[in-house]
Amino acid sequence: YVDLCQDPALVAEAMATVATAQIGFARHLAPYMNDGPTGWTHQHGFLVRGPILIRIDSAIMLSPRMYREQIAPHDARVLRELGGGGLHSCGNINLNGLEYLDVPSVQCLDLGQPDLNDLDRLYAMARERRIPLLRVSVPEHELTSGSVLRRFPTGVSLLHPAKSLADARRIMTAYLSH
Repeated sequence: YVDLCQDPALVAEAMATVATAQIGFARHLAPYMNDGPTGWTHQHGFLVRGPILIRIDSAIMLSPRMYREQIAPHDARVLRELGGGGLHSCGNINLNGLEYLDVPSVQCLDLGQPDLNDLDRLYAMARERRIPLLRVSVPEHELTSGSVLRRFPTGVSLLHPAKSLADARRIMTAYLSH
């Protein structure tokens, strides 16, 4: 992190090298990662648009300007050269959420800890850009009452940790009735 401020040229060189390696490795693995459908990948038990999901967890510790200027160009390059993909981050991304959504070729934003974020604000920004949010956790009552459909009418993949298979079936039946 110190080098981001004190030696940005070194960071740029390192990030370019890592991006090149990431692209090459993803292309090398592509023939073996064919769980389909074409143009999609599976991560965290969810279908993700694009062939790659870049983990940017550490970027939550950067300012929006630092991410935009020093990291986003490399994320954009990886996504562009691989034909698009998603960005994943655990933690509170409220500070940088808009910057993540502005990365060219980003096709989804995967939330590792959605409960730490202002989901309604993030959803509004993502919806404007037609970028879906993945793994959006909501309380059971929003699923069973159907209120989640008003809160997030499109562009989300929902996640709810049911206590049992029977509980999951009960919640899903209620959700599908709306």
